[in-house]
Amino acid sequence: MGQPYADIEELIGGWLSQACGCRVLTDLPADLQQQVPLLQINRYGGADVAPGLDVALLDVDAFGPDRSTAVTYAERARRALRFDLPNTQIGYSVFTQVLTIEAPSYRPYDNTDLRRIGATYRLTIHNVAA
Repeated sequence: MGQPYADIEELIGGWLSQACGCRVLTDLPADLQQQVPLLQINRYGGADVAPGLDVALLDVDAFGPDRSTAVTYAERARRALRFDLPNTQIGYSVFTQVLTIEAPSYRPYDNTDLRRIGATYRLTIHNVAA
């Protein structure tokens, strides 16, 4: 038997990068201003409601050189997560449900030359190998 719970950031990172047409990272690069647009994802909690059934809370922050670009990528991510990800299998994980907990909205960022639009999602993942 494999691991009952997958690394959601690792699974979603590659998938979301393809779906949105930009880089997806967990840690921001030191030269962020030269790397935008990009998405930063971080799991910050959730629960295991049954063996092999994981519920993850995922923050998705879109960074851009201006508000319009950041909003565009945040909305691409929302569309992909809400409409394309449900019932998708990545590796041994099937993403059975995605809910928007906090819709894309402006989030302050220290570098005033960049804009950040963030959202939070609740993903339900069933590990078919558990």
